[in-house]
Amino acid sequence: MNSLKDLYTQRVEEIETYLELLDTIDREIKEGRSPTIEVMSVITVTQQRMLYASFYLQLYNLVEATVSYCLDALSSAMVQEHKWYPADLSPNFRKEWVRTVAKTHHIKDETRLNGALEMFEQLVQSKPIPTPFHFDMKQNGNWDDEAIRKTSEKLGLRLTFRADVEANIKRPYRDDKRPLEFVKHLRNRLAHGNISFTECGSTTTVADLHELKRSTVEYLNDVVASFASFIESQGFISQDKRPPSNKFL
Repeated sequence: MNSLKDLYTQRVEEIETYLELLDTIDREIKEGRSPTIEVMSVITVTQQRMLYASFYLQLYNLVEATVSYCLDALSSAMVQEHKWYPADLSPNFRKEWVRTVAKTHHIKDETRLNGALEMFEQLVQSKPIPTPFHFDMKQNGNWDDEAIRKTSEKLGLRLTFRADVEANIKRPYRDDKRPLEFVKHLRNRLAHGNISFTECGSTTTVADLHELKRSTVEYLNDVVASFASFIESQGFISQDKRPPSNKFL
């Protein structure tokens, strides 16, 4: 469990370090001084805007990385010590295990056939869930709070949030979009070339970035805590097969 929280903490620290740089640049410019890097390089307004825009990419990367860490932690818990069998899984997890192994969502017939054969062999030979195992739940650049909620519900995991955090992450932030929805939107526009970095950063302030960072990190803190609690209580195992000491909350 510590590895999940440690990885997440490292990513948050990267975001905070980048914001410290932007704070310094913004303060220097407001005070009439030219920010410099290694004495000789002067930062222009255009470069400042590009740095601001890059923050949206970093913040979205934090969201996607956090989801990946949480799903990987769940996968690891399922295969630990080769202890659990497909029949031990909760109905939600059994469904996602079948979907991932049998590759039912793939277009190619051959891919689905090979996946079905792999699952068949495992069931016939009564083998525990093999390692490594990773859920196939890619969103292709479309992770936001709604996508995270839907993915969690597929696994039978109910995310729990502090009241103020939940209210903040659901409120309209800009352009009628929620905070994470807005981050995802700008990230995709930048990634697909629909907007330049200079354009993106021209309507942004450091205060805006701090607000988005705060909303995002507070939300992700509760997401990580929810996943950690779910793993700790072995919520991925059918209730009748969970050890008595692990009461699912």
